[in-house]
Amino acid sequence: MKVAVADVGTNSSHLLLAEASSGDYRVIDSLKDRTRLGECLDARGHLTPRARTGWPAPCCASVN
Repeated sequence: MKVAVADVGTNSSHLLLAEASSGDYRVIDSLKDRTRLGECLDARGHLTPRARTGWPAPCCASVN
């Protein structure tokens, strides 16, 4: 069985693709990207006005 696990955090996102069988797994591929979503939040954890201007918000743009 093939499985995917996604972890979307405040500053980075991770994606892991694996094949599971007999209680073990083999990683097929993985990806990590710097999302910087935390830059779109104010001190209280609310979206800033800049983050509400559209998607992707300029402050949330991914950096490769």
